[in-house]
Amino acid sequence: MSEGIALSLLVVAGLVQVAAKKNWLPRWLDPVILAYAIGLLAGNVGLGLDSKTPLGEGVLTAAVLLGIPLLLFPADFLAWLRLAPRTAKATGLAFGVVALTSIASGLFFAPRVGEEGWIVAGMLTGTFTGSAPNLLAVGQALGASPDTVALVGTTDFVVAGAFCFVLLSPAVNVLLRWLPAFEPSGKQSTDDESESGGDAPGEASPGVDTNAERAPIRALDWLAAAGLGLLVAGIAGGSALLLPTRFQQLGAILGVTTLGVLASLSAPIRRLRASPLLGEYWILVFCLAFGSLANLARIWTGLTWVLAWTVCVLALAVAIHWLLCRPLGIDRDTAIITVAAAIFGPALIPAVAANLKNRELVLSGVTAALAGLALGSYLGVFVSYAVRALTS
Repeated sequence: MSEGIALSLLVVAGLVQVAAKKNWLPRWLDPVILAYAIGLLAGNVGLGLDSKTPLGEGVLTAAVLLGIPLLLFPADFLAWLRLAPRTAKATGLAFGVVALTSIASGLFFAPRVGEEGWIVAGMLTGTFTGSAPNLLAVGQALGASPDTVALVGTTDFVVAGAFCFVLLSPAVNVLLRWLPAFEPSGKQSTDDESESGGDAPGEASPGVDTNAERAPIRALDWLAAAGLGLLVAGIAGGSALLLPTRFQQLGAILGVTTLGVLASLSAPIRRLRASPLLGEYWILVFCLAFGSLANLARIWTGLTWVLAWTVCVLALAVAIHWLLCRPLGIDRDTAIITVAAAIFGPALIPAVAANLKNRELVLSGVTAALAGLALGSYLGVFVSYAVRALTS
């Protein structure tokens, strides 16, 4: 029975990914949320995995340890920092504001949410600095229950979904009035060259491969990406076993994140076109598996406080980021694209840029999102322990 369920998860994850790639899903429906919902429904009708069995625990652990480094392999963070300093500054500001807002609001909300309130603070930080994969990573690293992870994922979907509507509609123009207008790359080149010390063409970022290749991905590419993902997961997971038991999950998650970033410094690894696709697939497998362990009744019971907390963190973080961008000389388009990168990850960047009528920021926006994926787990863990220390 368990083996059949595990196999079904692998198949359904593939179907969800194909549906997303073929644009069969509505723009507002993130495939991660869809996978969670399918897993949640399956688990509550008796078709979920048992996390206490070796198979169930193995699926959860393998999926997150494989998914995170594969998603990080394509990014060239050093080049992005050098050639897109304005976007990097806005991104760092967004991450810092989210972390501080989560800690401050956690002093009020964490005790009211319950014994895992301190973990919720970290998961909110993770999801608003690198999207859903970081929410999962922080929850898994700190031992959050499936109900808590599903609860935060649900509120994130509702609250971030409402903000997504703002970013993709004419309502975004309301946010444009406070900050200075974006200057095209030709006008920015002098400033960017002086900041980066090179011939940076405005905000164009080399952090992501710009070749929109339509040729099928070679079998060797798939094998290399899968092999590297297994190698990173094996090294991080094996090293984590040397830690005390209560720190093994945390060590494994932070280990694959660190090794994924280090591997991305290699140009051949960054050029592996299969790695982000495989990474997305394993994150969907994790969402299906973890969602199947959650209990709908317990989620409903804890919804009110977590929903209010999610609204508070997102609203305050966006507002403070917006207010601080002006004195830091950050233009409105860059401010919006970096907020979108932090909250929604790479997938929404092209759509937000199109709504802003500014395609020039797509590449640096996608790299900002990958930077959030790299840093969000660290920030989330830091915030969780800070909130626990301040509320204990």
